[in-house]
Amino acid sequence: MAGHCWAVTSGKGGVGKSVIALGLAQAWRKEGKRVLLVDAHTGMANLDVLMG
Repeated sequence: MAGHCWAVTSGKGGVGKSVIALGLAQAWRKEGKRVLLVDAHTGMANLDVLMG
């Protein structure tokens, strides 16, 4: 099964990349899609904080 890969990027911090990525992942899960969400920011990864 082939999948799609999306990247949410920007050169500036604090513009909501993590919030957008999490919102997309949650919306796709509600549609029944399988989702793998990776926070590749080595120093300040915060998706775990956003997800509780």
